[in-house]
Amino acid sequence: MQYVKRMVEGLKEDKFIHLSTFPSSQSHPAFLEVLEAGGDRLVVHLIKGEKIFNRIIRGKKGLPLQLAYWLLFRSHWRSLPSTHRGELVEVPYLDYCTYTIGLLGSPFGTTPFQGVVMRPDFHWQEMGVKAPVSSLKFVKKWLFLRLLRNRKLEELVSIDPSLVDWIYCNAPLGFKKIRYMEDPSDLKGVGDRWTAIDYYSIPMSSKVILLFGAIDERKGVRALLDLMGQSAFQDCIALIVGQQSNEVRRILRATEIPAERLICADRYVDSQEEWLAFQAADYVWLAYDNFFGPSGVLSQARQVNAAIIYNGMGLIGYSYNMNPFNTNSYLIGPT
Repeated sequence: MQYVKRMVEGLKEDKFIHLSTFPSSQSHPAFLEVLEAGGDRLVVHLIKGEKIFNRIIRGKKGLPLQLAYWLLFRSHWRSLPSTHRGELVEVPYLDYCTYTIGLLGSPFGTTPFQGVVMRPDFHWQEMGVKAPVSSLKFVKKWLFLRLLRNRKLEELVSIDPSLVDWIYCNAPLGFKKIRYMEDPSDLKGVGDRWTAIDYYSIPMSSKVILLFGAIDERKGVRALLDLMGQSAFQDCIALIVGQQSNEVRRILRATEIPAERLICADRYVDSQEEWLAFQAADYVWLAYDNFFGPSGVLSQARQVNAAIIYNGMGLIGYSYNMNPFNTNSYLIGPT
């Protein structure tokens, strides 16, 4: 929804957006922000059969999962009146069916489409990204290049700089359709570091390590707590901002790190609270566990020139090594 919000905000005055989404999206605060930004130029279509679809995809992964999404998109697309299909289809998360489109073509008929991709990994080994090698990388490569050649594909945006580097180095057919966009970072708010320290009740003399976003185990919470137990980080406070999973809550309750060194805002925060969280940060935690994809939090850390703590793995390591921005950043890996 953050990508949808940015598209709506950039909408020309004479244009409308028809937004198709599941009914459950309506309960997310970001959806309300989209509605506010779109006003009367945004028309919402709810995709039917969400509960049935969730049962269908339970346990599926890879191409079977992508096929389910491809069929869902095609079915919903065909159910829309022709006047509601628009002149262009934008899929903010095209990874739902990237490879299925390469295999079967577009689910959107003759209407041009474009989208954002985040997960292709077939090129990582060649580009020096430190991550496990996919056993299906040659199949993924073949299907991805078929996607690029699709005549209805107008543009493919990637937030993975290594993918765009690989595409332009190899120049396959359709390579000019792809372009790089850093994961959107538009921190906005009022107040400085002192305002932020006061808002989150942080002791004045403490160094702050910010863990931000949807807080689940892959964010490396255990590794963060281990780091805070080291003598070099005894003066650090962990500021954990974002809604936590139940497992993370259990981990934090069981830790031996004193409660006064753990400051949590366990909820979806608004843009002002987000701004203050990054204003408070001396370090931004990016040493994620078994996660190798891109991170919008890295872009936000760049915006405020905060040092990062990372493990050198995946696209976070690749992006930082290609364009370091704070010499105080701290490498704790690779792990």
